[in-house]
Amino acid sequence: MSTPSLKFERVVHTARTGGIIFRKRRRRGRDAALPAAAAAAAAFAASNDSTEQAKSATHVASVGHNGVLTTYAVHKSGNRFGQLCNGRASRLERLYSKHIVASNVKVAAAGGGKDAGHTIYATNEGDVYTCGCDRWQQLGLGASSAGSAGYTWRGGKIWQKSPQKVDALKHTKIVDVAAGADHSLALSDTGEVYAFGRGDEGQVSRGRPFVSPPSKCAALSPAVAIAAKDACSCSFSKESSQQICIGRCSPAIREALGRVLLLKVVQPK
Repeated sequence: MSTPSLKFERVVHTARTGGIIFRKRRRRGRDAALPAAAAAAAAFAASNDSTEQAKSATHVASVGHNGVLTTYAVHKSGNRFGQLCNGRASRLERLYSKHIVASNVKVAAAGGGKDAGHTIYATNEGDVYTCGCDRWQQLGLGASSAGSAGYTWRGGKIWQKSPQKVDALKHTKIVDVAAGADHSLALSDTGEVYAFGRGDEGQVSRGRPFVSPPSKCAALSPAVAIAAKDACSCSFSKESSQQICIGRCSPAIREALGRVLLLKVVQPK
């Protein structure tokens, strides 16, 4: 009988630390070599000097020390809807391959599950850009005068492969952004929170609109920081200094977003 040996089974890139976790399992037979994908991921993590990373189910948006935004896929569908903002869409994206998107970026967020995906970022001047899936209007683009029935997708496309400026916020200086599964949040320098995208769970407004263009969210305003995950939106209130959440927010999600808010408050960009 052969002696059990260790095999590297899976590699996970951790968005918060940029580290690599190797999970081991035992198997019978000879030692297995470290897979090429694991080696590539390890080399990628070693070269990653980002100060802030935001991760969805399929991709990561990372802002470096110099304000350069890069994106990369952590799942094969990580650019299916153009969420990497690199000018193309692919159902079989190369993992951990970094793409430079923009410079002079203040903050970025990555949202979406495995059947979606979008990126939102704000420049140091306060302009907002988005890319990726716009199925639920989470990019904040197009005409919105008639609500969901009157919404027209920019260029007739329900996803955008390159960064698109959110004109609805062009007269507002945005200092923070967040992204849920199918919705987005933006925080102005005066503390107003704007929410857009899917809203049937109450994640953009307590009025539960089916979808919403960029609109002020009274329930989350005024705020000093925002965070989102799945169908949950949270802010850190400027008035009460407490966490406020709307939407479908489990205790675990509230706790996770609370940590994000606290970090933003104690370490503002």
